[in-house]
Amino acid sequence: MSNPSPNNQSSIVAIILSGGAGRRFGGLDKGLQNYRNKPLIEHVIDALKAQLGSFVLCVNRNQDSYSKYGYPLVEDIGHARVEGASFEGASFEGPMAGVNAAAAFIENSALGKNTSHVLLCSCDSPALPEDYVSKLFEQLSSSGQSVAVVHDGERRQNMHSLIKIDALPSLRKFYSVGGRAMHRWYQEVGVVDVDFSDQAEAFLNINSPEQLKQRMT
Repeated sequence: MSNPSPNNQSSIVAIILSGGAGRRFGGLDKGLQNYRNKPLIEHVIDALKAQLGSFVLCVNRNQDSYSKYGYPLVEDIGHARVEGASFEGASFEGPMAGVNAAAAFIENSALGKNTSHVLLCSCDSPALPEDYVSKLFEQLSSSGQSVAVVHDGERRQNMHSLIKIDALPSLRKFYSVGGRAMHRWYQEVGVVDVDFSDQAEAFLNINSPEQLKQRMT
């Protein structure tokens, strides 16, 4: 398996998480909300296209809308619906469930044969830096750790990380015994913080219609 470099990152697969409940969006699918004339998730895809080779979209509804991007869709198993119940009545386990489902898909599909790392990215960060992937990769490679996570100068952005493929079995085990917090798994498997404090605004999450409007001004 070849290792990617800043000029050859074809062996990195991005997992874009768009499977939340969207409660602060009134139950709407956040990844499909319009931001500067296109859905939030499309901004993320466009920002990453020049930085890596493959994508997996982790979703839990509106599959027809997401399928138009032409990338594999993985169902976020972190929600369970009771037959006949509304989506708003579903039970959600948080992002770890989606990460686990997407990681399992990658490992068990043709993608896994040539994948050295997976990039974790949320759908609500529409202005990712041009050096997002290369910076994570360079510092992860020199650290000896299994995960590199974005640090914005104040806190870790746990939904923005680069993970070595050989750490995924540990993630599955962590999830299978009830682990649901990404930051706890990071500490267990070995993590290095990557300083993006000079680009902190790129990682501000959009969690409500009001924040979406603010970002567009």
